[in-house]
This record gives sequence, C-alpha cells and structure tokens, in this order.
Amino acid sequence: MAYKTLVGSVLIILVLGIWHCQAGTISCLQPGRVYQCPADNCTLVGYVRAGLDYPSDCFVLRKPIRNAVTENPKWYHASLPSGRNGYVNAFFCEGDVPHCKNR
Repeated sequence: MAYKTLVGSVLIILVLGIWHCQAGTISCLQPGRVYQCPADNCTLVGYVRAGLDYPSDCFVLRKPIRNAVTENPKWYHASLPSGRNGYVNAFFCEGDVPHCKNR
C-alpha cells in the first residue's frame, strides 16, 4: 500500500515538473508594468516584481513606440499571481520561451 502511494506521488511530481517546463518561465530583474497588449500605450493589467519568476508561454516582437519608456522590441506573454495575463517588456524580464504563434 505504501509503495503504491509513493509511486503515485512520484508520478504526480513528474507530471507537474514536465508541465512547468513546457509552460516556460521568465525571470524579472527589475519591477515593471504588464499590459493587455505588447505596447506601452495599452491598458495596464498589473506589475512584475524584481527577483521573481513568472510563467510565460511565448514572446512577440513589436516595433517600439516613439518616445516610449521601453525600447526593446521583445514582449513576453506572462501570467501573474492574480490570474491575469499580459505582456511585459524584455527590458524588465528575460527567459527562454518560444515565439508566439498567431499573435
């Protein structure tokens, strides 16, 4: 009985580990704003904090807006602890996630 419980627990941990790796993660080096779309002039949906990691499934490249705070063309699609999703500029965070498809 204890063996089956142990094997079941190990399987659950493995599945969660694989899911986490597939989802991708970005690490934020400094605090930054998260927007509804990948541009500084979109609706603000939240913030990322320095020193924390956030789930991210992909990134997009956008032409920077003239006189914008962030000039990096790379934007990560990230999930916040609040449950909201949005885009944070690569000026604030970095990670190894794939390019977004159809966005």
